[in-house]
Amino acid sequence: MEPVYAIINEKERDNFEKKWFIPYGYFNCELFTNLDEAIEVYEMVYTKMDRENHVIEKVVYGEREVIYWS
Repeated sequence: MEPVYAIINEKERDNFEKKWFIPYGYFNCELFTNLDEAIEVYEMVYTKMDRENHVIEKVVYGEREVIYWS
């Protein structure tokens, strides 16, 4: 399985999971199969204020890893 890269509001996700004890999911995220494309969108679209909470995660077989933030 190829990795999927998601731009996600990490703070919002963490708060949701702490409150409800269920996975937040990725339905509300921008998803990419190419890391370079994900970084390009992240840097062009997300303002400095948005970047305080948003990160790019690499997701493979349900395992997630933050790989890009600013």
